Amino acid sequence: MSAAMAIGSVEVFFDGAQPAGRRASLHSTRGPMVARLIEGKAPSEELCRLVGMIYALCPAAQVSALRAAVAAARGESPDAGVSARLVRAETMLEHLRLFLMELPAALGLPPFPEARALGALRARLAALVRAPGDAQALERDISRLARDTVLAGLPGTGDAKILTQAAALCGGSDPRFSRLFEAARAIHAEDTSAVPFLETESDAVRAELFASVWTEGFTARPALSGGPRQTHALSRMARLMKGLDKLPLPRLLFARLGELACLAGGALPAPTVQTRAEAGRAIAIVQCARGALMTAVRMEDGLIREPVIVAPTEWNFHPAGAAAHLLNTLAAGSFEAFEREARRSLLLFDACIPCSITEITSHA
Repeated sequence: MSAAMAIGSVEVFFDGAQPAGRRASLHSTRGPMVARLIEGKAPSEELCRLVGMIYALCPAAQVSALRAAVAAARGESPDAGVSARLVRAETMLEHLRLFLMELPAALGLPPFPEARALGALRARLAALVRAPGDAQALERDISRLARDTVLAGLPGTGDAKILTQAAALCGGSDPRFSRLFEAARAIHAEDTSAVPFLETESDAVRAELFASVWTEGFTARPALSGGPRQTHALSRMARLMKGLDKLPLPRLLFARLGELACLAGGALPAPTVQTRAEAGRAIAIVQCARGALMTAVRMEDGLIREPVIVAPTEWNFHPAGAAAHLLNTLAAGSFEAFEREARRSLLLFDACIPCSITEITSHA
């Protein structure tokens, strides 16, 4: 079984016969397959390596969430030091992948040769997830790549002015990236929706998630207080961005650029790992590049029971969630135009999720 088969994909449907605002719908084939694989297993290093291999694009976040949930369920303190460093390194790599690879390709621009460095950095990250090593050196090297490319010319390091400086980059950085940022402005005029943010720093929110994460259907359609939520870099950066009058990029995109600038400069926009535990059960929330990742477990006789994994994708690609709202604001009337614009817009949420876009051509 391939990783893609185990994790699943997202299907987007376009129905041109529907009125504007109701033409796009989402369906997810993602399910609890990986959670079922770890049910009844001891939380060994071999199991963590398996989870890291299946979730090859975000192994640090997935393994950190599993380890933190197991530790909390046992009444232990999660190791937030090295794990948090690896998650931050992975977050920067994912942001760099977007700006150096996925976004240029979607906008029809030449690839950046610096993107070739991402493969070696990702291999180092995967090795550190499997076995201890110099995580600080990796984080430093990723930060250097960010400052040499997307953040070239950014003078500040981790201070209150860093987002203002990042905004200025979009018009005056390396000409290659100026062209990228200029083209990216046209991706989507308004890239946020009325769907509230999932803000997990609140004790009350974590308590509600802890109470509901094991309920039937939560994994497929997660909800908080009866409704969907959206989670991504913007949900972490929104408060820091309030002082910026006019953003040079769509908000979801600028949030990723701003977070990359903060992390490369040593600032931490949000706690990396949060947990809640009670009576042998625990939920761990890890803030990764694409949003809040949740792993919940119950520990019994040293074995993992009732595991639940809820990725950011499940929140953002909920049938009534933020991605569906975004797609239904596209003005495209034809399927060809919709597909082109939709693929660009979905990059703002997730550049790596397998996604098909299909036209509905007949009606009963």
